[in-house]
Amino acid sequence: MADSKKTNNPQGFHLVHRYIWLVETIQRFNGVSFKQIEDCWRSSEINTDSEAFPLKSFHNHKNALEQLFGITIICQRKGGYRYYIGQDASPIISQIKQALLQSLTINQMTEMNHALRQRISLESIPGNLALIPAILTSIAQGHGMQMTYRAYNSDEEKSYEVEPYGIKLFRQRWYIVARYAKYDSIITYALERVQALIPTETSYAIPDDFQLEAHFSESYGIMCNEEPEEVIIKVYHAAKKHMYLRDLPLHHSQQFISVEEDYSIMSYALRCTYDFQQEILSHGTDIEVIKPQHLREAIRDIYRLQLTRYESENSELSELSEAEPHPL
Repeated sequence: MADSKKTNNPQGFHLVHRYIWLVETIQRFNGVSFKQIEDCWRSSEINTDSEAFPLKSFHNHKNALEQLFGITIICQRKGGYRYYIGQDASPIISQIKQALLQSLTINQMTEMNHALRQRISLESIPGNLALIPAILTSIAQGHGMQMTYRAYNSDEEKSYEVEPYGIKLFRQRWYIVARYAKYDSIITYALERVQALIPTETSYAIPDDFQLEAHFSESYGIMCNEEPEEVIIKVYHAAKKHMYLRDLPLHHSQQFISVEEDYSIMSYALRCTYDFQQEILSHGTDIEVIKPQHLREAIRDIYRLQLTRYESENSELSELSEAEPHPL
């Protein structure tokens, strides 16, 4: 098995911290000169080794920000070479990129100020996050990776040669979106199941027409194995769930069809995958599926099975209370 220690990349995280620092420094000014950037770097708390910030490093960071995060730094020559964060018609920082930047920014802040650690409570994210810089480097440089992976439905580790296309954060879990060359298919892998990632000499290029957000745009979560279809749900008002969904839509395609006294009708255009089904179930009796019929029946059958389980006598309770914990 490949040595997973090779995936540790503290230098990679240090670089990402520097990228974040550079973006935040430029955003603080209404146009910043390179001299101002140098001055800010000298007094920066992340510059623990009192390093200089040469112009070459600035351009390297500038290129990396554009390649890895789609963040452009533009130079306005009029008035003495001042730098700005560029804007275009589409969002510069997508949801997945913004989540990465935010999580790393919070980590950086708590490292600089230990007192803040007692004032920030975050959900635990499983998996070796030190893999992320290695994945981003692979994408930027266009070289494949040998991945050792253990799926939940298997006790064996398997090795694949993959071409990373991106990373996705969903429900506090990171995923690698990669092309599995052997089957010419794009697959999403859970980061916590990755045992090792080793760069290979194989070169690849992400197709120009592949966009990560578009790939998942018709999905609720990370599954893309169904065709999109119209979904209609009834949301009951007793728990004010319709107000919650108004502020935090389940999916960008969400639309209110009607709002009645006791319930609202909403529609979606998405794939009825397992993760969407689980989301519907998580809302309990507040949501009823109206359409499509196969999803309505699937939810109904799950509730019937669960009702049967709860109505049965719990004869195993006394045995379980004396049993030793099972090592998974």
